[in-house]
Amino acid sequence: MKKLQEKVLKPIVIVLLILILTFVDFLVLGMQIISYAIDEIEKTNEENVLFSAYFLSDENNKESMLEKSMIDDNIRLCLEIKVNNEGYFNGKIQINNSNFKFKTDIENKYVNSITENGIVLNQIEANKHVILELNIIPIKENVYDLSLLNRKTDIEITGTYVTSSSKNKEIYDVRHVQLVLNSPYSNDTKENGLEIDSQIVTNKVYEINGENKRILQMEIKTGLLENEYPVKSTKIMTDVLGGVEDIKVEKRGTYATNNDVGDIQSNWDKVQNKFVIQLLNEEVDGKIQWIRNQKDSILVTFILGENERVIGKEIGVNVQVELYDSANTIIVKNIKIINRLKQ
Repeated sequence: MKKLQEKVLKPIVIVLLILILTFVDFLVLGMQIISYAIDEIEKTNEENVLFSAYFLSDENNKESMLEKSMIDDNIRLCLEIKVNNEGYFNGKIQINNSNFKFKTDIENKYVNSITENGIVLNQIEANKHVILELNIIPIKENVYDLSLLNRKTDIEITGTYVTSSSKNKEIYDVRHVQLVLNSPYSNDTKENGLEIDSQIVTNKVYEINGENKRILQMEIKTGLLENEYPVKSTKIMTDVLGGVEDIKVEKRGTYATNNDVGDIQSNWDKVQNKFVIQLLNEEVDGKIQWIRNQKDSILVTFILGENERVIGKEIGVNVQVELYDSANTIIVKNIKIINRLKQ
């Protein structure tokens, strides 16, 4: 009988353990899901002065952490200040160590002045609850700190609280919000997010070292559409026509990849008959180069025998741009160039 009970109880115990563990996991997951939500306004070092800072999501939820596209023009930060019971508060709010800045077009009777990183408040009386909704914009500097893509911001409130009996208390407290800046170039729009403008600019015979050689030059301009996210590297591969004896490459400005900082790398892969150009945006002390609305410009020179005919010849160009986003997104595009330039 005892053995029978054990056989019956064991499966029941196992099922109960699974249910308990699942329920615990669910609770932990639930805590993680709601951990970014902001509920009530928080007290500062003075219980009568309360202060909260949070983002507003697209659904108008209050969030301490928010993910947004780098080019999103609807990022909203809310600052709440409340004075309870008695007295009044004079103070200011400052953002520190931030990857965003304030737009300065707010109109609110409790804002005395505003800069890109600070607000001076007008006096807030007892039993007033002030909510400032601010539009913010991501920082996009040419020398770009990679930590700006995912940074926690300190929002500091300071000032003086004056009680009804004219006693002063200095107010100081800090709230934290985190803005994660995602790439606007999604997998669905990879090819459409990359621009390539390539053309043959020279097809002539020149004397080189006492011999006549045909010089065919192709200019390649490439870059992300409006260059709205930091680029890690750009790789350009071109076909090599039959009869090519040598290839030279010259940069005309690699602004889209690395703000024209650093040299280019190139090699002729004779097995696949491809000429490969590599542009790198290397991290130095956590910082990279980035300039918006720009293109890379490369001049490729093919040196052929004098009698090689290249009219109507087709050259394939492949461009691969790797981003500095967390997914290391690679955007790829292929085009074909037909030489219609006569000698």
